[in-house]
Amino acid sequence: LSVDPVRGRIAFPTGITPLSLEVSYTYGFSGEIGAGPYDRTNWLSSPALGPGPFNNSKRAFQVGVSQELALVAGTIFRTLTDAVQAWNAQPTGTDGIIAILDSRTYAENLSGTNQIVIPDGSRLLIVAADWPAQREAAGDPSRNLDPNGLRPHLLGDLAVQGTAPSTSEVPSALYIDGLLIEGDLNVLHGNLGTLGLSHSTIAATGNLQVGPPVTGGDNDGLTINLYRTICGPITLNQDVPALNTADSIITSGPDSGHSAAAITAPGAILSIQTTTVFGTTAGRIINAGNSIFTGVVTAQRQ
Repeated sequence: LSVDPVRGRIAFPTGITPLSLEVSYTYGFSGEIGAGPYDRTNWLSSPALGPGPFNNSKRAFQVGVSQELALVAGTIFRTLTDAVQAWNAQPTGTDGIIAILDSRTYAENLSGTNQIVIPDGSRLLIVAADWPAQREAAGDPSRNLDPNGLRPHLLGDLAVQGTAPSTSEVPSALYIDGLLIEGDLNVLHGNLGTLGLSHSTIAATGNLQVGPPVTGGDNDGLTINLYRTICGPITLNQDVPALNTADSIITSGPDSGHSAAAITAPGAILSIQTTTVFGTTAGRIINAGNSIFTGVVTAQRQ
């Protein structure tokens, strides 16, 4: 076969039609930010900073998703949709992990009937990480994960709903680490306590948004945390109280226009540290440091 390194084209000899074509490549970026195959072990395993489910050795739920490994009933699924359905069947108060075990593209729509549901007191982590024990022997009960060398791609939307009652003192949490999401990330009406994005990318064509409040649920206790994440426009309803970013990039869209909205959070206290924002920023109260804003910044309370 012949390879054109300029156009990225691969040509096969006449009469040869391959059933599939796979390539590997070296990934390079200016820093460990956004979805990438760099090692995230120290962050995830930090008792103070890492997602709770990763550091809970007694977590009740852990499954893997892979297009490469053999299926294992109830343990290794072929699609994220199947893994999410298994999670949605768990009882309240469950700590769980869905580990994506390869760098494949998952063209799925995790919204509507396939949305993620986080009940009262439950916490879910969706993470790019290998599961060495499962590669060595299917069914091995070891739950040790290796968050290094992978960058899976979700081609589609993702929606999450927290279903805890408004009076709950242990609201739910969703964490996403190491994923490239080419679609929208929507927090639906309800009561989600935390949305944490780390070492992930929401493509500029997508949005992170919290829908308008409705009777019976408005996410008025929701805290959104972005760490080393690249994210398209962020739009929060007026009841979301907090957005925190560190070592991140937020863009107003594919063109990164300075006059287009990058962050719209009329009711939130924004803590923006070591972050570049391409576009306008609007919040109730804004605390920022070591950051770059290319558009107008508007704080309702000064």
